[in-house]
Amino acid sequence: MRITDNDTGGLFSSEWIALTDVLSAIEKRPSPDTSFNAKIFTSLYKSQSANNAGFLSAALKAENILVPFKDSKRLHNIGDVEAFTDSMQPLIKDKVSLPDVVAERDAIKAKVRAENELKLKATRAKSLSK
Repeated sequence: MRITDNDTGGLFSSEWIALTDVLSAIEKRPSPDTSFNAKIFTSLYKSQSANNAGFLSAALKAENILVPFKDSKRLHNIGDVEAFTDSMQPLIKDKVSLPDVVAERDAIKAKVRAENELKLKATRAKSLSK
């Protein structure tokens, strides 16, 4: 799983996080009956943005991998992971490959950066020749 965008403008990391790592983090809680908050996922990220774990939790809730604990917005229980993984099987079987929007965005930024560097060099060369 990887977070690629958000609507609120908060910073986040676009690191890939394996579902097995998510489930391992959940299994480390004191007991299977213990609810947990998003902080349980903080250690999964190299980048330490404060938003990573919360955004990951929101994505996991959207896929029903996490479900709310009682009426709490901040506490979770494990949802129906099997239903999620079963729903992914046809995509895996058909070798569906989604566009890598992060890589595409990075390539565009790199191209613009290279163009700007060329313009800057040309401007410097022009001003030195005067």
